[in-house]
Amino acid sequence: MCEVNASTLTLRAPRGEDLHTVYEVIVADDRNELGKPDIDESDVSEWWAMPHFDKSRDAWILEREGTAVGYGQTHDRNKTGRFDTDVWISDEEDEDGYGALLDAALQRARELLAETSADNSGGLKRQACTWSVMGRERRAAWLEARGFSKVRRFYRMSITVIDVDPPELPDWLTLTPLGSSDEDARRAYQAMMSTAFIGHWGHVPIDYDTWLARVTASPNLDWDTVWLARVDGEPAAGLKMRIYEDVAFIDTVGTLKEFRGRGVAGLLLRTAFAEALRRGQPYVELGVDTENDTGAVAVYEKAGMSVAFAHDEWSRAL
Repeated sequence: MCEVNASTLTLRAPRGEDLHTVYEVIVADDRNELGKPDIDESDVSEWWAMPHFDKSRDAWILEREGTAVGYGQTHDRNKTGRFDTDVWISDEEDEDGYGALLDAALQRARELLAETSADNSGGLKRQACTWSVMGRERRAAWLEARGFSKVRRFYRMSITVIDVDPPELPDWLTLTPLGSSDEDARRAYQAMMSTAFIGHWGHVPIDYDTWLARVTASPNLDWDTVWLARVDGEPAAGLKMRIYEDVAFIDTVGTLKEFRGRGVAGLLLRTAFAEALRRGQPYVELGVDTENDTGAVAVYEKAGMSVAFAHDEWSRAL
């Protein structure tokens, strides 16, 4: 256990039995920010199961007088020197607690950097990155005071599906759920998606085995809600969705450059909406970079989605 403040604050590593405690802290923070939870307890399980993540060293529970009041973690998932650094606190005015967790995450990132010569081709060298919901000025001020600067804005877009059927597909297009496919189709999906995102801000190509380890770390993975689109038999686009108790979340939508502008993404979205509704979940969300140069925001708006909220990514050099 690491002492933070002689009177009340301590940091310790989470244990397996702390899963629900950590989830409750995150939900309290989400309610302060958004008025509702933004994750499922299974998401925490997924984070802890990710490759290259050791919760005994890369995550912390903050306790005040023995009660958990905060949680933080840091993860360089692509081994590039770009650390996703997340901090949640149950009391939105607890700057001391927030700062203690953020300092622990930054120190751990520096330790990991000392063990590797991390670099990448995307200009995200040796950085800690974290988030602040737009309009939450207090949190943004804390980040700015600690040397972070705002670098990117993202939208969370949503739709409540009232009545939609799977779309009728043109002859040149097939959509195949990977649950009914063999490993070759999954490999084709992964290779196509990795290529589709080349040039996108922050994208780092990964190999099939790394990708598979990540997606299967999620308890909510269902291969029947992962679709590979083929145009004239060629892998062209894909979509991955996970269905939770309160939302169907679309993790990824991507189309190879040579197949864009033909409405494939829109047909994938409608297919996903129809499947979510068929399974009893009418509320669908996804996240999108507002500076995406493929016109993704317009594609989602055309599909009937609208902005639920926005959040900014902040970063600082390590």
